[in-house]
Amino acid sequence: MRIILDSVEVGKAFQSFMRHLTKGCVATTGTVSWKGVWQESDIHWNSKFRFWVAEKTTSNRHWLQFGLHDPSEGGRLESACEMSFPVSGFDGRMNGFFVGFGKDVLVAHSGRVGKRDMHFPQFLELHGYDLATHEVRTPEGKEQLAVILSGISSPALAYNAFRFVSAVSDHRQWHEQGLLPGGNDKIVFGPKAAAPDESCPDPGFVHGGLHQRVARGVREQLARYVESRKLRVRIGSAPGSDMVLVSPDNAVLAALQVKTRLSPADLYAGVGQLLLSRHTLRAAKFLVVPGALGPFFTQTLFRHDIHVVSYKLTQDMDVVLDPQDIFAAIQNAGQ
Repeated sequence: MRIILDSVEVGKAFQSFMRHLTKGCVATTGTVSWKGVWQESDIHWNSKFRFWVAEKTTSNRHWLQFGLHDPSEGGRLESACEMSFPVSGFDGRMNGFFVGFGKDVLVAHSGRVGKRDMHFPQFLELHGYDLATHEVRTPEGKEQLAVILSGISSPALAYNAFRFVSAVSDHRQWHEQGLLPGGNDKIVFGPKAAAPDESCPDPGFVHGGLHQRVARGVREQLARYVESRKLRVRIGSAPGSDMVLVSPDNAVLAALQVKTRLSPADLYAGVGQLLLSRHTLRAAKFLVVPGALGPFFTQTLFRHDIHVVSYKLTQDMDVVLDPQDIFAAIQNAGQ
């Protein structure tokens, strides 16, 4: 595995990367901040995976910004993740580069995500983002971490980019909430202690379309499991829950909250909805998330009778889930 340094090779790699990244996207415009200056920029909106990307090339770098909200909603577009690639050679001040792996060319990230880069590679591994990391050698002979996003022409490029940008955004919010080792764990006293916490906004319906797809996929997985084992369980919906599993006598056996992100806002909302729904008083409670929360948070939620269930999304947006753990927990709760 080698870092590509030649300007012609880098140019070809970047063009191929952008061509495949923006395939199927809607071209539009939006106001994006470049070095603190808000500018009207051309952007590409991927409605399937719900992210946008803006591109700018200067004399020494290719610069990308990604966001996770629909540009049609208006207003300035806040960047969730930035990547910059040197036009040629290797520049440690930039966090993107291309590497050759056999006949393939891969797009890589240094793992540095601004001031919040502490523990980012560990965050990826712990929370099941399925992004490979390797050590590569720079021209100066130093070891450089390479977080591999994707092959530049892979059919899964857009999906892998969405997963990476989501990971950077989630990591930022975990850091700001003091949920990471070495994060912000200061306790505030006095008048400031009564101020509202604005660092974890309500996620609202930002990922509404994606949420509907995932919830439908989870429901289909559960329905197939129920049918294959001829279980006397019905799958429905109820206020405060994405779906409920109900016995023949209409007793709610389980309530599920499905989330499409691991951001604190999504997790807080999911836990709150499970605890405050009147349908979950005697039912097993499940937080269904796209990855792992790690042992500490999983055990913490388990102590509050909330089970964490992980699912994976394929590049075709199909949900991969093992329903057996859900029904095993329901059975244990009824004993």
